[in-house]
Amino acid sequence: MAPKGEGIVEWTDQLEEALIDIMVDKFQRTHTSAWKWKDWEQMNTELEQKFPGVTLGADKLRTKSRRLKSQYSQFTQLIQHTGVGWDEQTNTVKASPDI
Repeated sequence: MAPKGEGIVEWTDQLEEALIDIMVDKFQRTHTSAWKWKDWEQMNTELEQKFPGVTLGADKLRTKSRRLKSQYSQFTQLIQHTGVGWDEQTNTVKASPDI
């Protein structure tokens, strides 16, 4: 593991999307998301092959996965409120000012 401050990676949209694609593919093959450490290491290897020079590690992938799950839960709760919607063209939440 890299010492604090070293190896910090900025999660770009492309890197995040690639991780999600890898996790979806893994889920479709295994039919579970209760992955073991070796599974996270394998996903890390796949991601590093797609993005040479990027070193993340299995622990960072697990942490990012948890954050994505939390964000997704918050997002789905938000758009379930009456009067709140999602504009796919602008990628923004739409709601009246009083909401």
